[in-house]
Amino acid sequence: VAVQHFYRRYFRSFFLLVLAGSGAVALAAPYILGFFLQHTHPGAVLLLRMFCVALPLVCLNIPGSLALLAFDQRKKYFGIYGSAVLVSVLLNFAGAYYFEARGTLAAILATELFVTTGVTIAWVRLLRRTSI
Repeated sequence: VAVQHFYRRYFRSFFLLVLAGSGAVALAAPYILGFFLQHTHPGAVLLLRMFCVALPLVCLNIPGSLALLAFDQRKKYFGIYGSAVLVSVLLNFAGAYYFEARGTLAAILATELFVTTGVTIAWVRLLRRTSI
């Protein structure tokens, strides 16, 4: 109960802040890139916006990952992240070869979605077994 209260109170605010920041960067992507580059390329804007989608996905991994580590579920934790490494390498080989930078970013997004799903499922199962 205390863990759930902590996540409700602090993580939601943190996640909304990350979501708002990512949204702001995505909306301002042409201006941000224009500040750093002499001329902005539409492909670069798309890549930055794709990274903005990845950031909230990464943020969603935090509660489950911390819970797995805190409750000594290292085997599950490393199983999920070890599998994610394999998924990432395989997707990057194909994606980078055929689609270059966009393929690599798609591989990153797919890998983060894989990790988020795996960690969340493991966390929910942990919550059902214990009364935290």
